Amino acid sequence: QARVRSASSDIKMDMGVVSTLAGVPLMYALMSANEYVTHRYYQHNEIGKVEVYQTLRKMDKIPKLDGGGHIEHHAETYDDMTLKTDNPVWMASAPAQRMVGNKYRGTAFTWGVTRDMCLQCIPTVFPVFFLLGWSFQATLALWLPAMALHGLVWNALHPNMHGLPDVPASDGLPSSWLASLRGTAVFEYLRLN
Repeated sequence: QARVRSASSDIKMDMGVVSTLAGVPLMYALMSANEYVTHRYYQHNEIGKVEVYQTLRKMDKIPKLDGGGHIEHHAETYDDMTLKTDNPVWMASAPAQRMVGNKYRGTAFTWGVTRDMCLQCIPTVFPVFFLLGWSFQATLALWLPAMALHGLVWNALHPNMHGLPDVPASDGLPSSWLASLRGTAVFEYLRLN
């Protein structure tokens, strides 16, 4: 009897260790999957090709999704990552006009974008971690710092690589917190990939 209990405890403990060790790569995978889906289906409007979406739009049941200026950002970016903002023909175009007033030209995780990224992760992150036996508090304790780190890295890299200003804390997660890592091997790898 004691032997059975001991084996059962060992299995539970091993599964706890496995679950804990799986947490970080799993969180990275879920965040990457969420970012991919957002990028493809919202920012590039692939959802607009889905028949159910088209039907619901015709019925005025759901809002029109426009990608938040992402396509325009791609259109105004040269291969060397500089922007066409010095080109008067481009700046007079309808896509460029969508970016007027956006000092980061769609490159930064502002507080609103950060909120949206957090909200979109909830339906995948929490159920998956609950299935692994993680509590709400433990999941939150991994997820919030992971989201913050992702936003901090993004804001330190993305606006800067396009020659745009750093993001202050008043607009989003501040670029300055990780700006000193620009040019390091890790940041160069992220920038190029």
